[in-house]
Amino acid sequence: MHDSYVMSRRYESPTRKAHAEETRTSILRALVDLIVEEGPGTISIPQVAERAGVSVRTVYHYFPTKEALFDGLTEAIPSLVERPDGTVPVEPRSPADLVTGIAAAYRYLDANRRMFRALSVSELGGRMASARQPERVGRMDSALAPIRDRFDPDEYRRLRGILGVLASFDAFDGLTTVWGLTCEEASEAAAWAMKVLTDRAKRSGATL
Repeated sequence: MHDSYVMSRRYESPTRKAHAEETRTSILRALVDLIVEEGPGTISIPQVAERAGVSVRTVYHYFPTKEALFDGLTEAIPSLVERPDGTVPVEPRSPADLVTGIAAAYRYLDANRRMFRALSVSELGGRMASARQPERVGRMDSALAPIRDRFDPDEYRRLRGILGVLASFDAFDGLTTVWGLTCEEASEAAAWAMKVLTDRAKRSGATL
């Protein structure tokens, strides 16, 4: 009898678990909205609770402190982002892959604009960018490997930096928000710039 009681205590209803996950996600999406609209420095737990449509006590149940709330956003980002093509982006292995992949990358950024904008204006985003920088550099090095020997180290760093900016949220946001291009127009412009730079490198390795 004791064993059956313990088993019943350990059982967790799938419906209850799904509801808990939905509530947690709602809280984190509310945090993203507030970061974009108000800025990260002014956000309070009661604000997040009101935006999420839950009680303050509920927010504290999932996130005991404001720091835990922001940390929770960091951990949950992979599950919060939307993938408009339904696929995971493929790591580029050549300059041509960079050019052809930018359209999908910009659609991904467009679908998650609020998320990336929230990260771009918060300390959280800065920490994440620093942590991911070696990975980003590694992907770019892999893509540029076929033409890397055409440049001296300083020239290569400049090329890699320019291409890295073109593939970033900052470039996408600037082209669409500041310059008024559509997502498709922005991706076409970025792809054109990438192709010009990499084609020139293939031909001559000319100084940038």
